[in-house]
Amino acid sequence: MKKRFGNIFLAFAMSLFLISGMAYGANANKGSKTAKLTGTSDFRVTAERVNKTLVNVGQVAMWVRANGETAREPGGDSGLFFPRGSTPTTAAIFADGFIYGGKVNDGISPAIRVGGSTYSPGMVPGAIVQKGVGEDRAEADRIWRVRRDYATANLRQDAAELFQVRAAEVTDAMIADVRELYKSDWKDWPADKGAPFYDADGDGQYNP
Repeated sequence: MKKRFGNIFLAFAMSLFLISGMAYGANANKGSKTAKLTGTSDFRVTAERVNKTLVNVGQVAMWVRANGETAREPGGDSGLFFPRGSTPTTAAIFADGFIYGGKVNDGISPAIRVGGSTYSPGMVPGAIVQKGVGEDRAEADRIWRVRRDYATANLRQDAAELFQVRAAEVTDAMIADVRELYKSDWKDWPADKGAPFYDADGDGQYNP
């Protein structure tokens, strides 16, 4: 049975399902030009996987990366835009994210420790599978993005943001590319790693 997701649900799936980073200054790079991608090599891991993509819900579009880096576009400039689709592009934030902290009772000092990212990312993709051993980064270097209406939705603005071009410059091939990425993410949604999903038939299994 198919599982039903919300209208648009994006997980920054780094296997650990935590995004690191710290809210950091909202000064956009005024006067800087957004680097247009000549292809998808800057963010594509394979034909069906990306390690950089966008949270683009409502009027906000923000670049995120599998290592926890947020609000920085692939060319290095400001990566959170509001409102979406404005011409010229209106950048609102340059480099933000989250940090996390807690008390670790393992007998090692200091007991209170923090991690994550501030201006630069302080994490790598992947879960800790056992003490001192991380997941294979080649497998973990991915972000999954889910949109339930991907098969029929108008994805022109999504494609414009991903390929960093004006909406009028988006080609049918670009739209098809974005649609295939959504399809792959829907099919490969990492429920086995703990990613949430709606269990429509109550069998406890993710069956796209």
